[in-house]
Amino acid sequence: MDLNKIDVLCDQVIDVALVSKEAIEVINNSQLEKYPQKFVDRINSVVNYCYTLFMNANIHNDEQVNDLMVNLLSTLVKYKNSYYSMTYAYKVMNSLFDIVKTNFVEFNK
Repeated sequence: MDLNKIDVLCDQVIDVALVSKEAIEVINNSQLEKYPQKFVDRINSVVNYCYTLFMNANIHNDEQVNDLMVNLLSTLVKYKNSYYSMTYAYKVMNSLFDIVKTNFVEFNK
């Protein structure tokens, strides 16, 4: 795998982590009656998936990385669609989806 593709995966980890950090800060600063643990777990799973994908980039070939990214995109669509549009959770999942989609396209240039 060339360095440009590894950089794309690294940028993806950074971008996803930044969105995740901001989302969790918003949740923690809100005065919610019930903590949205399922939502936070989903965010953390996306962060961990992207990190693992980056860390194992030299183990996988390009086709395997593509398959893993398609799987992540599919999961993010499911997560996003499980929330009402215009809610904060939907917007966060949509942001994560956009990051992965953009990086998927960049990875395959």
